[in-house]
Amino acid sequence: MSRNPPWRREELILALDLYMTHRGSLPGKGSPEIAELSHSLNQLAAFLGLVAGDERFRNEAGVYMKLMNFLPYDPDYGGVGLQAGGRLDKEVWNEFSGDRDKRRRAARSIRRRIREPGSSSRPASLEAIERLAENDVRRRQLRKPAIRLGGLKSIVSLIERVLPQAAHDPSLLNSWPKKRLVPRLEAAKGRKLNGAESSALTILLSYLPSEPGARWRDAVLAALRRFARRHGSRKVGRGELLEEERQRIVKETGTGNLTRDQTVNRVLEDLRDDGLLYFMGRGTYLLLDAPVDVEAEDLPDRALDFAAARNKIRLGTVTTSDETVLARRRKGQDRVRVQTLQNYGGACAFCDVTDERLLVASHVSRWADDRTGRGDLTNVICMCKFHDALFEVGYISLTDDLKVLRRNDHESRTIAANLDAAISFRHPTDFAPARRFLRKHRRRTGFDKDRSRRG
Repeated sequence: MSRNPPWRREELILALDLYMTHRGSLPGKGSPEIAELSHSLNQLAAFLGLVAGDERFRNEAGVYMKLMNFLPYDPDYGGVGLQAGGRLDKEVWNEFSGDRDKRRRAARSIRRRIREPGSSSRPASLEAIERLAENDVRRRQLRKPAIRLGGLKSIVSLIERVLPQAAHDPSLLNSWPKKRLVPRLEAAKGRKLNGAESSALTILLSYLPSEPGARWRDAVLAALRRFARRHGSRKVGRGELLEEERQRIVKETGTGNLTRDQTVNRVLEDLRDDGLLYFMGRGTYLLLDAPVDVEAEDLPDRALDFAAARNKIRLGTVTTSDETVLARRRKGQDRVRVQTLQNYGGACAFCDVTDERLLVASHVSRWADDRTGRGDLTNVICMCKFHDALFEVGYISLTDDLKVLRRNDHESRTIAANLDAAISFRHPTDFAPARRFLRKHRRRTGFDKDRSRRG
């Protein structure tokens, strides 16, 4: 059995994107996130012409180990990690780990390339389409279909004879669904398509490049919102969504295309890439078009981490003594704290304290004063307990451009020592304090009345 080929740059970008999304709480070997990345890497390998024929290729164990290869490069990791990472691993880490927008753009581009290979003379190599079908069947543990390269060649040849323009623009075939295309192909061939040819045609139509467009995106997003309101939950099952909303989506998009379910899948994947959906596994998504009320329903830590990393968590929306709701609130607060510490590099924003036991996620506009800011990362700063206390009572504040303000009308040497440590503000990697919250803090603590109190 031949060895798997070395990891390519495109594969490493997808792996790093997953690592950074769950940094500090990496998914386990059998998690839905690892399984989904394994599936994506097999699709990518087919389109790149790599060997993807056996079950070992980029399987879940191999994908998990690759994530471990990034640990030695991560300054936030206190251990060692695997040492088998190559030169390219380090190059990809150095280029993308510190630039979230660049990394996400690159990962999104690769995923779309997998689903929409472009406008080449063929939608993808015939061998690639054959491997994709067989890999999908193997992954689902179904009986292997009678799909062979000869059948694919026959179908592509017939398509090019019946629709000559398809040789130059394969996306045109999306306007010829199977029920309309088959009679023309059969007429050209002079007989009915056999099983292999019919299966090949289905695969071709499923993987042809297709840009759903704004109309499809709007229709699917509206369907997701209706589903969530109807069921009182942000968790949306793909099967249930199609069952309840398929006809309305078709009506709103003005299409009767037989590949409509595949088009919905593409839109769901685009929405996921844009951070509007989180894939929870087993065909279930978490809708993130607006902040999630974590007290409304139970959500796994990974879903909460994904939402928190996009500033899509809100807390304390209702006053209650219900233990279940309070437990969910505490869980949400914990995930906000984890994300806040990560945003500030695991250190106090005002000094050099890095001991997590002394670090807190401090609200700029207080919890009791501002319900809209509860859980909003632009209202939360990582502080040590010393500077958190000084910030709370008004010895420290920040200008709109994040310059430190200090009150010096005191006689305490202890307070003076802590104020002297707060010379500058440590800027977060994401979600800097919002001006509206900073202004509320300055008004509450009196800094807006006395502009002379600056450090």
